[in-house]
Amino acid sequence: MRKTILIILIIAVAAGLIWHFSKTMMDPKKTAEEYNVKGYDLLVEGETEEAKRLFKRAIKLTPHDPNYYYNLGLCYHEEQNYEKAKEYFKKALEIRPNASPAHFELACCYAALDDYDGARKHFKKAVDLKPDDHEARISYVYSTLMSMKNNVAARRIAYTELDKISPEAFNSPLTLAQAACIYSIMNDQRLALRCLARAIEMDPTFRDRAKANKDFDNIRHLPEFKRLVY
Repeated sequence: MRKTILIILIIAVAAGLIWHFSKTMMDPKKTAEEYNVKGYDLLVEGETEEAKRLFKRAIKLTPHDPNYYYNLGLCYHEEQNYEKAKEYFKKALEIRPNASPAHFELACCYAALDDYDGARKHFKKAVDLKPDDHEARISYVYSTLMSMKNNVAARRIAYTELDKISPEAFNSPLTLAQAACIYSIMNDQRLALRCLARAIEMDPTFRDRAKANKDFDNIRHLPEFKRLVY
């Protein structure tokens, strides 16, 4: 009896494997996309290790799909492994050079590694490809100031690019806080304080963030800043 059950189990497992591999061989693209969808769900849930495993399976089956490399890069970015993330975002861009999200994420990796020249280049590319992406534009401004050591040319670029951001974008406390950092770096105290005050009014958590943010060192001594933050 036990022997019979064991044989049945072996047959069932073998049948399952045969079905799986036949399905993969018949339609590898569909199977790869299934891995990709499951992997992305795991990434959203924070299960990056399992997500990476599925994205790598998808790449093995369909190595010319940039989305799989991009999603794998997101996993490494989430783990703060920025060098590895850069590798996969670059692979995605080799296949699809005009993918704005990949340029943006690659730029974020460069910025996280304090390589503001690289960050500036890819934020600019993201803006060129998608001019209405205010997050990419404001990140481009910040990386320009860092890359060009806040010189006169950098400040000129910064004001020009900030003027291109739609007023609606400044309804976001994050955008306002980013703008406040930029104006502070440029020592434009009035606009820095105005943007920071609005950001804190909309989201009080930015009060504590401002305390530790070195970008506000140019205005930290001001009584208005102290009233806002402390």
